[in-house]
Amino acid sequence: MTKKNKLMVLILVALVTIHFTNNYFEKYNSKSILKSQVLNFDPDNLYKIIINSDNQIDTLIKANDNWLIVKDRKKVSARTSDINSIFNQLSNLKIERLVSNSNKDWGKYELTDSLTTSVEIFETNESSSKIYFGKTDLGNSQYYNSGYQNQPPISYVRVDDDSRIYQIYGYYELMFSSGLNSFRNNQLFNLDSIISIEISRDDSVSRTYNFKESKWITNTKDSVDLMKMDAYVKYISKLNLTNFYDDSNLKTSYLSKLKLINEQNKEFLLYAYSDTISEDYVVTSSENSNNYFRLKDKEEYSKIFFEN
Repeated sequence: MTKKNKLMVLILVALVTIHFTNNYFEKYNSKSILKSQVLNFDPDNLYKIIINSDNQIDTLIKANDNWLIVKDRKKVSARTSDINSIFNQLSNLKIERLVSNSNKDWGKYELTDSLTTSVEIFETNESSSKIYFGKTDLGNSQYYNSGYQNQPPISYVRVDDDSRIYQIYGYYELMFSSGLNSFRNNQLFNLDSIISIEISRDDSVSRTYNFKESKWITNTKDSVDLMKMDAYVKYISKLNLTNFYDDSNLKTSYLSKLKLINEQNKEFLLYAYSDTISEDYVVTSSENSNNYFRLKDKEEYSKIFFEN
C-alpha cells in the first residue's frame, strides 16, 4: 500500500470514528437531550395513574373530569385541581443533565425497584408511560453555596425501560411517596355569603340563625354577638379537616346536622355521626360526600355545631 493510500485510509478511519463518536454523544448526552422533556404525554388525555411506593400500590382514576382515589374497593374524591397541576408540570418536565447510562448506578441514586417510587401514567389512547423517582437532594451545594436558596431540590429519575439516569429539579418523589391521603379532598365547604344556619340534633331542628339587616337573628328573635357569629361563619364556610375516617363502624342515623344557605339560596349540609366502637365524632358534607373525617374531640364537634 502506498503512502498516499495509507494516508487516505487513516483519514477515512478518523472520519468514521468522529462520525460515530458524534452520534454517540448526540444520542446520550447532547444539548437537545438535555433540553428535552422527561415524558411525552397530554395531561388532558390522562384517565388513570398508578403509584407504587414502598410496595404500596395506589390508583387514581378520572371520571367526568374529576379525579377519584380507589381505596378499599371504594372511590373517594381527590383534589382534582392539585392533581391536574402536578401532571401539567410533569408533562413539561425538563431533563437538566444526563447522570449515567448504566443501571449499575441505580442503587446510588435510589432508583432500584426496592428504593424507587414509580408513577405509571395511562392515556385514553391506551398508551402508558412510567417514571421512576429516586433520590432527592434537598441541600445541594450547587444552590445552597451560591445564594439560590429558593431553587427547588435536585432529583434523579429514570423512564420506562431506559437504563439512563437523569437529573431534574422538583419535589416529585416526596409528593408521590407521601401516600394518597395527601391527594384526597379534605375540604368540606368552600362557600361565601352565608345567610342562614340551621342546626338539628336527632333529626329535630334545635336552633336557627338568619342574617337580616346586617345582624344575625335566632329563631327566638334574639340578637347574636355579631363578632362571634362572623368568626363562626368565616370558620365554617372554609372548613378543612385532615383526619380521614375509613372505618365502617358508624351508626346508621346521624347525630347532628348543619344546614347552611347562601345568598344564591343554595343549600349545603354537614352531618355528624358517632362511631359505634370508639364513639368518636365523624363528619361528612354534601359537598364532599364520599370522604369522612374523624373529629379530634368534643370541643371540635362543639365548634362546628356552634355549641360553645
